[in-house]
Amino acid sequence: MPRKRPRIKVNIPVDDGSEDRRKIYASIISFFATFINIYIFLAIGCQTLIPTNWLIASYFLLGIVGFLVLKKRKVKQSALKAYVVFPLSINIILCLNYFISFNEQKETYKFHRSYYWAASGRTNLSQPDRQMSTQISFDNNKYEDFWGIRTFISVENIGPTERITYTFKRGILGLRVMTDYEF
Repeated sequence: MPRKRPRIKVNIPVDDGSEDRRKIYASIISFFATFINIYIFLAIGCQTLIPTNWLIASYFLLGIVGFLVLKKRKVKQSALKAYVVFPLSINIILCLNYFISFNEQKETYKFHRSYYWAASGRTNLSQPDRQMSTQISFDNNKYEDFWGIRTFISVENIGPTERITYTFKRGILGLRVMTDYEF
């Protein structure tokens, strides 16, 4: 019986563009995840009674910690993944707290409208216009640290009255969330 020659396998790398497609898909997914993170921060994170400065700092600090962990493990695109995935974990926790909430309480407060000085195109810079802000304030600096529940999209949303009734619930994690307001 004749002896068979061993087959030699040669792996020649073929550039079929799959790596480029993976990078494009990862960029698209990261873009949408970042958009979702921003939306959840504005819609739910700012309605949770966590001081806004602490909440923003936790997003950045968790992103830095995530970056360092992923960099140490030599993960590709560690910065992008850290600033998408780790803030998303905070958002998932905030969503759970928001959507699984109970013990509804209503609180009514008298508020003060805020004003700011702004230069408009019709006036010169030496005489700025006094314009109404979309942020309200309460006596005794109540809810001063919670920017999300005191700021509204437009001045028309604030309404003509000077009283606001908030509806708060206690989330499953023990954090209070503002679920509704009424002027």
